[in-house]
Amino acid sequence: VDELPLPGSVFIGGRVDYLDGRPVAALVYRQGEHVVNSFVWPESASDSKPEFATERGYRIAHWLQGGMHHCVISDVNREEFERVVNAVRSTAAG
Repeated sequence: VDELPLPGSVFIGGRVDYLDGRPVAALVYRQGEHVVNSFVWPESASDSKPEFATERGYRIAHWLQGGMHHCVISDVNREEFERVVNAVRSTAAG
């Protein structure tokens, strides 16, 4: 998805990365002065709500939605990160 329904969000580009030996789509956005990485890959488990964590100064959220596993990582503040995650979720829902 190259557009997020969020003011100040700019799509920078995408690439294929590897996590745990599997290829994943990596979409990169700029949110203000911060970079947001959104990773997504197929997953057969049931949908779940986002789980949030913070590690080494980065906010992380991951969830399952529509047969895909989503993982978003950025160093934006907590409120902005929740808005980014909600934008990714709404976009993924179609």
